[in-house]
Amino acid sequence: MHKDETTAHIHIDFIPVIVQDGIERLNCKKIINKPYLKSFHPKLEKYLEKSLGYVPEILNDATINGNRTVKELKNQEDLSLKKSLKNVHEHLEASQSIISNADKINFETSSFLEKTKSLKKCHQIIGELKHSNRQLQADTLSLTNLVNIQKRKSTHIDKCL
Repeated sequence: MHKDETTAHIHIDFIPVIVQDGIERLNCKKIINKPYLKSFHPKLEKYLEKSLGYVPEILNDATINGNRTVKELKNQEDLSLKKSLKNVHEHLEASQSIISNADKINFETSSFLEKTKSLKKCHQIIGELKHSNRQLQADTLSLTNLVNIQKRKSTHIDKCL
């Protein structure tokens, strides 16, 4: 059991062996099929509830409708990655727009009132850049997490092969 993601979870490994003609044989296809995968988590939750006397949090967004295929999981991750990349791009465009507005400030003003207006505009632009920077940092963190998850999955798959 480990807590390397949002929810603590456990990975269970087993060897799918069936007895055929009195001989034990490895046969994943007979044991692990779509109906089995769709019913695994609900059955596990019912069994643990009966055994432990309370409802464990087995069914969640990832498991409530049965296990998803690798393709479905990759599509979900691809959508998350695309969304994060789009957010970063939008924040960079917004920052560029803010910088363009800063370039329009006239620093060669002569009156005290004009200088005060310029300073207020600079202060506003700095605030906008700080906000944009915070959003970029959040998006960068999200992208970094996605990349790290992908690396862990690739390493896990490589170890399994």
